[in-house]
Order: sequence, then structure tokens, then C-alpha cells
Amino acid sequence: MTAEITVNNNTDSTMFYDGGFARDGQWVDAPLTQINPHSSERITVEGAGGGNGVSANLSYHLSGNSMAPRGDVTLVADGYATNTGTAGTSWQQPLNVTSFVQAGYPHSSFVFTID
Repeated sequence: MTAEITVNNNTDSTMFYDGGFARDGQWVDAPLTQINPHSSERITVEGAGGGNGVSANLSYHLSGNSMAPRGDVTLVADGYATNTGTAGTSWQQPLNVTSFVQAGYPHSSFVFTID
């Protein structure tokens, strides 16, 4: 089981990784400390222990227009046999986040775009 997550930063600000976790798995391609403006990053989580899926929770703040000290954007990717989705994803105004599930369990794929 894997979850591949693509994060597209379509803003003019750098996104700084504040922290997060991989549930029921481990990072294969861990989040970088920052995503530059108008660029993207691919993150991969691999399942551990033969469970029924994996998930990732990623928090970022953006330079220049940060409304909160941490967690301007929180991305949630759940890739489970019984639940594949992005519920729990949140963001601060004036940002906007769109999410798309490209593939479901057992090899889930997610795309998040921050505008």
C-alpha cells in the first residue's frame, strides 16, 4: 500500500513545512522543508505492518501572507480500503486549496493545488 501526494504551490510565496505525520506507514519520499513559489513536490508514504491503507497529514505556512503562526494550510490524504479522500484539509483565507484523488487504495494518488 502506498500514497503518492503531489503538492503544487501556485502562489508567489514559499511554503514552509511545519510538520506532519504518516499514519500506518512511513515516509519514502519525505516532505521537504519548503516548496518554492510556482513549483511542486511529490511525497510518498508506504504502508507498514500489512494494514488496510495509509494516510498523511501535512501542515505548511506561507511566507509573506501568513495569517497564523503555523498551519496556514493543512493537507490530509487518506488512502484506505474503506476511505480514500482528502476530508480534513483546511486553509486560511485568502488562500484556496483544491484537491483531487487520482487513484484509490491500494496505490492511492492525490494532487493538492494551493492558489
